[in-house]
Amino acid sequence: MIHRVEEVRGLQHGGFDMYQRLGLIGVLAALLFAVPAFAQTTIPDKTIIEGNVTWTQASSPYTVAGSLTVAAGATLTVEPGVMVLCATLNPIIIEGSLQAIGTPAATDTIRFRDTFKSTTGWGGLSFVGEGTSNLEFVKILNVNTPSTTTLGGAIQVTSKFATV
Repeated sequence: MIHRVEEVRGLQHGGFDMYQRLGLIGVLAALLFAVPAFAQTTIPDKTIIEGNVTWTQASSPYTVAGSLTVAAGATLTVEPGVMVLCATLNPIIIEGSLQAIGTPAATDTIRFRDTFKSTTGWGGLSFVGEGTSNLEFVKILNVNTPSTTTLGGAIQVTSKFATV
């Protein structure tokens, strides 16, 4: 008696054999349970923001790789829920304006902090220009200003014209 290969294997059904079904199920399971990828934006060292720039939650977290300055006349707007990770002891220098308005919801709080790999902290926010800045529902964490400065603190305001 001659048997067709599909009958002998007993795996053929509806055009897909059992191995194809298992492979398809595996792919579907992987897609279903996959951890969603998170966006990340790296801000290069020595970045100067000129003009109006918005950091969105969709592109968060933002990793500041070194010095960052918001130039006079420029505005950096940080949307609710954004996390800003600072990789060095450099403060973020605000000569212009910083608008960081979060909400009371924990997921919409704006966070400025060191990178999770840091053992030294970061330099905080330093307002030195004449711009008006607003910070609401913002957490500033793990600040460690260098011992060479007498300014200290998570927020430094050194201009008599700055409004925070």
